[in-house]
Amino acid sequence: MTAANPNAQASAETQHTVLVADSNLNRAERLAEACRDLGLEASTAVNGALALEVALAEAPDLIVSELDLPLVTGRKLAEILRANPRTHAVRFVFLGPETSSHPQMEVGDTLVSISSPREEVLRIVNEQLTRCDRVAALENASQSGETVSGDLAKLPLADLLQVAHLSRKSGRVELEREGDGESLALEGEETQREGERGHVVVRDGDVLSAETEEVEGEKALFRMLAWREGRFRFAARRDPDAPVKITAPVRALLTEGLRQIAEWDRLALQLPPLSATVKLSVQTRELPHIVHPLTQEVLLLLEHYDRVRDIVDRCSYPDYQVLRTLQTLAQRNMVAVGQQPVRGLEPRDPNVGLFSDAQLRRLRDHLENATPRGGRTVAGKLLIVPAAQGVLADWLNLLRSIPQFEPSAGLGRGATPRDELAPLGLLRLEADLELELVQLPGDDAYQPLRAFAGHGALGTFHLHSTSVSELEAARASEIDGQTRVAGQHVVLLSRKQKLDPATLQENLTALDDASLFLIPLARDPMDREPSELLRNLLARIVP
Repeated sequence: MTAANPNAQASAETQHTVLVADSNLNRAERLAEACRDLGLEASTAVNGALALEVALAEAPDLIVSELDLPLVTGRKLAEILRANPRTHAVRFVFLGPETSSHPQMEVGDTLVSISSPREEVLRIVNEQLTRCDRVAALENASQSGETVSGDLAKLPLADLLQVAHLSRKSGRVELEREGDGESLALEGEETQREGERGHVVVRDGDVLSAETEEVEGEKALFRMLAWREGRFRFAARRDPDAPVKITAPVRALLTEGLRQIAEWDRLALQLPPLSATVKLSVQTRELPHIVHPLTQEVLLLLEHYDRVRDIVDRCSYPDYQVLRTLQTLAQRNMVAVGQQPVRGLEPRDPNVGLFSDAQLRRLRDHLENATPRGGRTVAGKLLIVPAAQGVLADWLNLLRSIPQFEPSAGLGRGATPRDELAPLGLLRLEADLELELVQLPGDDAYQPLRAFAGHGALGTFHLHSTSVSELEAARASEIDGQTRVAGQHVVLLSRKQKLDPATLQENLTALDDASLFLIPLARDPMDREPSELLRNLLARIVP
């Protein structure tokens, strides 16, 4: 069998087509023109009926559609097009109201606020079209009977199963990832989990079974749907004797699984961490006699296990539901949840501010001039440019030592951030004052978006390991010129790693006269706290 790689980029000759369906013609034309600037073919439609006509004639790769589109709504438009063999694979980016509760999206679709900046919509358009290329490569390879492998960060399991369902494929998807999705190292734990493996069996497009090393069935499927990093391998073959352990329709499985993942991401900071300890706070005789079966099972497990991870692994219900149950029990003072300390980081002190009062006043004055009148929040932006994703993960671990830091959805559980233009989280300084941290990849593919990303930014932090090559320094200087934002260079020292004077001089020479800031990733009794150094670094961006 031949291995194929669906993560390969489309050839330079491939030109994607985008349809912008928006009742606001001026907004639609501006977005379409921005798409053309990126080398895409783009057309517009001012209502759902016209959008349907254009889509059936042109079969676009992607439709950016207003959710409340006149004549035919965006959701109805998607339903009609996906029932047509010619347009069943079209992806949608929906523009909807900025509300706290969003309607559930189909697999492959994205919902953004209709008031989002144009660069944010363009980022999502580019991301969706790249995924279209990978899905097409997967379909082509599997049709010829090849074994297909790739990166889950670029082609998630939900997309793989949707392709298999629409194409009525049979086979086995094997998945693996390093670690367990939690990047923090705990006191008393020498190593994290070495890795996780699992597989999903499909026949004629239906999911028959799913299994990881710890769990099986729908619970295992929902867990693997949440894996944002790792590798997959799809072998197309039909196994008539495969046992049937999952009977729900694929569409219902993916919708419910992704709904639970989205809720978990949204409530990540409120739910008990998997690494936390947990124990009953009341006597067994004080527990209610009539409870939901899920709660009953959790209470029974609490009599034998004292770690959240053990409760989640051994309970038969999906992980998110188990964590919500533990959260409810903790709120009712029926269980006590405790977190082990993180190596190298001090416990959060809510009384320690990130900036002084004078710095906050200057920051607010500067940002108010750039904030639209009537805005509910005075917000600023910082660009984060990592030399490698491993460096970015270390940076996020440091940020978690700051009480004001709130990671973006999807990063609250310690997941490895993707290499993309995307928000990393917020620094909430006061009730109506915040700073948004935005990742800007150094890859040349993001060059057209750098000017957009740099607009209004307070500063840029270039993240390096101890080896700062001349090429890396030159790329950082180039990015600063394109974003027109001054850059600070941050060297992160790994645990037990020291930087000798010769290496320091080499780094300074490579970076010319740029600002260089050294932060250790672990606490050293002879040095200042990493969290204190981080606060000093962030203070440099105050006007």
